[in-house]
Amino acid sequence: MALWVHFNNNINIFLALRLSLFNSISIMTGTGYSTENFSNWGYFANTMFLIMMLIGGCSGSTTGGLKIFRIQVLWALVIKELKTIRSPRAISNINLKNININENIINSVMIIFFCFIFSIFLIASVFIYYDYDFITSISAAITSVSVVGPGLGNIIGPEESFAQLPGILKLLLSFGMVLGRLEYLAFLIILAPKFWIK
Repeated sequence: MALWVHFNNNINIFLALRLSLFNSISIMTGTGYSTENFSNWGYFANTMFLIMMLIGGCSGSTTGGLKIFRIQVLWALVIKELKTIRSPRAISNINLKNININENIINSVMIIFFCFIFSIFLIASVFIYYDYDFITSISAAITSVSVVGPGLGNIIGPEESFAQLPGILKLLLSFGMVLGRLEYLAFLIILAPKFWIK
């Protein structure tokens, strides 16, 4: 990303490295700091920031996003299914670093992944209904569910704030942040009938 910022924005390479490194780490860790309006860095940088917002940090950390472990499990599941299509009779397991990943872990990763994507879709759809542009809508949804901080665009970008949004959208983003911070499991447990039976 530093090379992209250097060549497309005519910024000194060392300054571009510092800015891109600091802002990338801030986005992936969810600290919410920004030293530059990275919304103006171009489409490639914006796409990379959206991907970093989605991924987040490592499992066991306080970062938001899907977490790298879940991305690894999802990727391993895709590889396993491709092998199954190629060789339907073959028996294959999902292994990460020579550790067999059981079906319960795969199911929980899939549930969190689909809840994550569905909530982003739902929040972005509400923003689009309120006539916000696509990049503002999708980045607001991703930044709230991933508990990142700054979004992208002219309205909620790094140099702006969420203060100018209507109250209903702030409530929706707050709910998305709670879901993202609890990683959906606590919310799904509350919805389960067994939770309410003594």
